[in-house]
Formats: sequence, structure tokens, C-alpha cells
Amino acid sequence: TLATLRKSGLALGVSLPELTTIKERVHKAEGWSKKYADLTARSATIEELKELLRAGELVGVALPDLPKLRESVAQSSRHTLLLEAAAGKELALVELREMLEGVTGESPESSDVQMLREKLKQAEEVAARLDALVDSLGKSSS
Repeated sequence: TLATLRKSGLALGVSLPELTTIKERVHKAEGWSKKYADLTARSATIEELKELLRAGELVGVALPDLPKLRESVAQSSRHTLLLEAAAGKELALVELREMLEGVTGESPESSDVQMLREKLKQAEEVAARLDALVDSLGKSSS
């Protein structure tokens, strides 16, 4: 790792510009990892996560948690698109079902996604009752 390389270079007892660069990158990576741990320990906003993602991409070293953060931000962005598409618009059950099928794997799901899942369930129950009513009316008119 960079930290090991830095320690090895310091043990040589010489001053090399490369060691300074390594030291700076190690410091940035450690700071980023601490901030990542702090933000994931609480409910960070999507804006905070996006800012941390941008900062992590600029560190210049491989950060073990960066891929997880990238996926979390992407998933949150998909949720935002889902909610924007559903807001103020009457969706057919099929459309809502398809949109929610694309939102998987998040643990726990956001309250907005849970609310949409509950609305879908309620709408499906109403549709089933309407289908049963139409069937019974069709049978009674025959």
C-alpha cells in the first residue's frame, strides 16, 4: 500500500519529492475514508454523498469504499428519477410496477420508495376488487 511504501521510504533516511507526494496521497485517502465512515454512520443527504464521491474520485489512489459509494449515489439518483416521474402524475399499475422493479438491492429502502410500494399494493387490491365486480356483473347479466 501507499502507507507501507511511505514508511519504507522514510526508513531510508533520504528526502525524496516522491515521498512527499505519497505522504500527501496517504493523508488524503485517510481523510476521505474517515469522512466516508462518518457519513455512512448517519443518514447523509444525497448532496453530501455526491460531494464525497467527487472528492474521492480526485484523491488519486484506489479507495476501497469508493465503488460502494458510487453505487449508492447511482441508486439514490435512480430513486429520485422514479419519484419525480411518479409525482403529480397518474401512473398505470403496469408503469408503477415496472418502475419499482428497477429499484432493488437497497437496504433499507427509502421511505419514499416504501410509500410507492404501499400505493402500488393498494392500487392492485382495488384493481382486483374491480375485476371481481366486473366479472360478477357480467355473470348476472347473462
